[in-house]
Amino acid sequence: MLSRHEKYAEQIAGSIRELQRRNLADKSLDPTVAAAAIGAMTGRFAELWLVQHAVECTMDQAVDQMTKLLVNALGISAK
Repeated sequence: MLSRHEKYAEQIAGSIRELQRRNLADKSLDPTVAAAAIGAMTGRFAELWLVQHAVECTMDQAVDQMTKLLVNALGISAK
């Protein structure tokens, strides 16, 4: 399971680096740290929502809210 997490984190970090290279994401973010935080946030949210039923929302609401959180957290702009 850890190897799957590491691969996922590496893919996210690579995506963040590419967004930074294209001046679309906050360049002050450390892609490795940000990727770990994003992975933890999405994984824990899914567990709370789908497994523990501690969050009540539709799939559309979950996608909308998680997308807004990630876009804002990364400082993504539509330049």
